Amino acid sequence: MAERVRQPVALALGLIAASAVVFSFTEAQSSAHYVRSEHDFAIPSVSLEDQNGAAVSLPSLVGDNKFVLLDFFYTRCKTVCPIVTSAFANFQYRLKPDTNRVRLVSITIDPEHDSAGALALFKKRYRAQSGWTFLTGKEDKVQRAMKTFSSYTKNKLGFYPLAFLYLPQKRQWIQFEGYIPVDDLITEYLKVDDREQRRIAGNAHS
Repeated sequence: MAERVRQPVALALGLIAASAVVFSFTEAQSSAHYVRSEHDFAIPSVSLEDQNGAAVSLPSLVGDNKFVLLDFFYTRCKTVCPIVTSAFANFQYRLKPDTNRVRLVSITIDPEHDSAGALALFKKRYRAQSGWTFLTGKEDKVQRAMKTFSSYTKNKLGFYPLAFLYLPQKRQWIQFEGYIPVDDLITEYLKVDDREQRRIAGNAHS
């Protein structure tokens, strides 16, 4: 009898927890405020490791002629990271069917815990598609990447939301400090991607 009581209670608690996550994400988006700035970041020559355990040169990943959307995160983060990662997942979903048009890059700030295997599970949790790479690596190399984007913090509790969009035509990075709505990310991207604008316009008239 006690077991039968516990099962509905557990289910109810699970639904409440799920609702809380959705509420937090919706609340953050609806009250979104961010600061936009433009930067010329010099990408350091560091080699990191992706979710498959393969070595990846950071400059080769974010320094070519492709749009890049980049952030920092860690898999055990319960505050900032789920909101920003969900926004990235939504952004990628809205790029369909050409999800590889923009390369998404997420770099952990907790490489001691976040192994390649942990990143693979995290990627699966957010249903990340082709074109989204999760990176870990040695502590000093991760810190170099963080410092390049002015994102370094000694204490993960002091971590705050940051996202970066690379514009290959201008060789420039746009930094968004705070919670940026997905619609705004899409708008920033479309401002400079004429090909994507034409595709969307064509779909609207078909």
